Amino acid sequence: MRLTTEQLGQRLQYDYLIMQRTQWNGLLRFTAYPNARDLTKGTHAILDHGASVQARHYLVEFAVTTLEGPNKYSDRTLVHFDLLAGGNYPFSEPLAMVVSEPVPWSPH
Repeated sequence: MRLTTEQLGQRLQYDYLIMQRTQWNGLLRFTAYPNARDLTKGTHAILDHGASVQARHYLVEFAVTTLEGPNKYSDRTLVHFDLLAGGNYPFSEPLAMVVSEPVPWSPH
């Protein structure tokens, strides 16, 4: 099953609305972008619900203490989410990439 262009736009608007409602007291913040280039450059951020039909990439800041190595911690982690990377959003998984340095430690 695939969404039509109109359905995909409605889903992207819904996702944007959910993201707006999950910014918890500064612990999680996001900025939406239409493409990866704009996200990387920090240009053309999507700032309102009407434009959110183009919100395909998110830069999410997690402002929580995260282990980065033995006795080393970071106060924030930035993650780039590419919603359409799986090829059939929302039925395929989006791609999530840590873009801040240092990359948090993970036992996986």
